[in-house]
Amino acid sequence: MMSDQGVVYSRFIDSQLEAELARRASLDDRGAKLQQAASVTVGLLATALGLLLGSTQALSGWPLGLFVASFVVLVAAFLCGVFATRLTTYEVADSATFAKMLGDHWVDSEVDSRNVTAWLNARTVEAMRPGNNFKAAMLSFGIWAQGAGILVGAIAVILVAAGGISAHTPQILPTVSAPVPTATPS
Repeated sequence: MMSDQGVVYSRFIDSQLEAELARRASLDDRGAKLQQAASVTVGLLATALGLLLGSTQALSGWPLGLFVASFVVLVAAFLCGVFATRLTTYEVADSATFAKMLGDHWVDSEVDSRNVTAWLNARTVEAMRPGNNFKAAMLSFGIWAQGAGILVGAIAVILVAAGGISAHTPQILPTVSAPVPTATPS
């Protein structure tokens, strides 16, 4: 008759390991998507501004400043996505441990074996969490940066499309034009 001592704890630790592995996979996937979305957004903003301006006008003034700010923030979002997908190290059972399990410890009781494997899994979970927490933080920062970059870029596009502020003047408020005196030949 086999003992069920430690089964509940062992299953719990197994489920924690599975959850942490799934979390890592999800964070890696979302980080890659953040990289793609930030890259595409920069291209869409540049395309929208190019279509609005045409080939005869150049982007300048506030829209230019906003576009540059948007570009910088979207690059930061992209880099956060890169950092979110970076490889992290964590502790797992090594070859020597496997050799001991299959050698001298092969005759251990089921309870002792369950305890050792639960302990090894718990150490793996403990080692994985800091790396996954870093990935989650980078992903969170990247999502906020992406949102900010899209907002600032959209404002630049709206300013150019609305024509309320000329693409060629760095004015925040419209100015009144006064006639420019011209010199008359004498």
